[in-house]
Amino acid sequence: MKVGLEKLEFGYSPEAPLFSIPELHIETGQSVGIVGPSGAGKTTLLRILSGICLPTSGRVRLGELEINTLSDAERRRFRNERVGLVFQDFRLLEYLTVRENMMLPFHIGLRQSDPNGSKTRVDMMAPRLGLVERIDAYPGELSQGEQQRVAIGRALVASPQLILADEPTGNLDESNKLKIRDLLLSYCRDQEVTLIMVTHDLQLLGDFDRVIDFSAFRSEADLA
Repeated sequence: MKVGLEKLEFGYSPEAPLFSIPELHIETGQSVGIVGPSGAGKTTLLRILSGICLPTSGRVRLGELEINTLSDAERRRFRNERVGLVFQDFRLLEYLTVRENMMLPFHIGLRQSDPNGSKTRVDMMAPRLGLVERIDAYPGELSQGEQQRVAIGRALVASPQLILADEPTGNLDESNKLKIRDLLLSYCRDQEVTLIMVTHDLQLLGDFDRVIDFSAFRSEADLA
């Protein structure tokens, strides 16, 4: 999925935006790492790209859609059908098994009509995630690395066109950080899926197609 931002601003008032992006274009299948100081607006940008929140002004084009012109219901449908979200804090439901957590996207909106297909997708994804033997376990029985792999599986299993990952390795040790990074990159390259990942860990970004320093988009008021 192509991503295009034009004259994008977000802030508490038009006069003092938290950040301002004159123009940014990301091609389908590119892997992009976003770095920058805390509080600069990196997570907010991911929320805008997913349609969770709207910019103060400007255009957000994802594929053929200008997402900031859609209604709340239309943005939710777009997010459910075409975007995979990976959070730093996993956001797994403790009362659901690994399989059930990964199947959640299929129980939201239009995907709920294909229960057999969703089970097959999870069974195909589990070996790649190293979760075959943990498929019936609950989150409380998993390590942090395993929980993050479940969260990634939940994001990937519904075949999104855009992956948005917010510090997905922030809670992991060095070995698991590299495994998660490699898993995201290999999936996106194999499937020609666009990946945008926010991270503070510069060592993870050597294999990304692009790295964007978000400090370039901070407003002068914010830098003062």
